[in-house]
Amino acid sequence: MHGAVMRRSVEMKDAVIAYSFKLDGTKTTSLSLNGAKGHISRVRITPTGVSVQKDDQDGKDGPDKAAVLDTVTTDVKAGEWHTLVVELRGPDILATLDGTHTAFGTHDAVGAPKTNLGLTVAGESASFKSLKVYEAKETLKDWDATRAKLLAGRKK
Repeated sequence: MHGAVMRRSVEMKDAVIAYSFKLDGTKTTSLSLNGAKGHISRVRITPTGVSVQKDDQDGKDGPDKAAVLDTVTTDVKAGEWHTLVVELRGPDILATLDGTHTAFGTHDAVGAPKTNLGLTVAGESASFKSLKVYEAKETLKDWDATRAKLLAGRKK
């Protein structure tokens, strides 16, 4: 009873993740960021937009709950290639869709070390290509200014 997922082991903390995707009948796809003990955070994409969220850190029965940190509404057309760039800096997660629509969130749980990432599909199918993961140490010194600039120009 779990949606389709493809995982890749890659250890990261501050990183930039970029890839292209195409919705081919899926209701939802996500970039799932996970630690040694489970889910940490994710970027969810639906035909109506993109969301960033922190995931439940202690399982289904614990006091911690998943929380959507930000959602940007936009038309994500099926059958067309789209590009997602996700930037992780400490507690910050910033997701930019097609270079123009940016969702941003911050939560201490997001800053946990990641051990793998997953591409999930809930529904018929989705296509993925050109997955790249970079360590983000060169831009850390300018992160506050970069984040402010990106958020000032974002479209909702």
